[in-house]
Amino acid sequence: MMAQHLADWLHLLEGTCSVAGIAHLDLIIDQAAGKQPFLAGVQGMAPAMPWRSLFDGLPEESAIALAPCWCG
Repeated sequence: MMAQHLADWLHLLEGTCSVAGIAHLDLIIDQAAGKQPFLAGVQGMAPAMPWRSLFDGLPEESAIALAPCWCG
């Protein structure tokens, strides 16, 4: 079950995108402060959500569980 504040936030995003005629939303997720990496959830979505680590090509590239990632 989704927390009510998250459901409200998603509803607001859907309405705002609809009014603005936007059919695509990009997200940048900072997972460094979390207790559990967020990326596993993104990779497990169906249909698949495209994503990319923002550490790609950097010395920190191997720290995928801490990397901010782009989803969209």
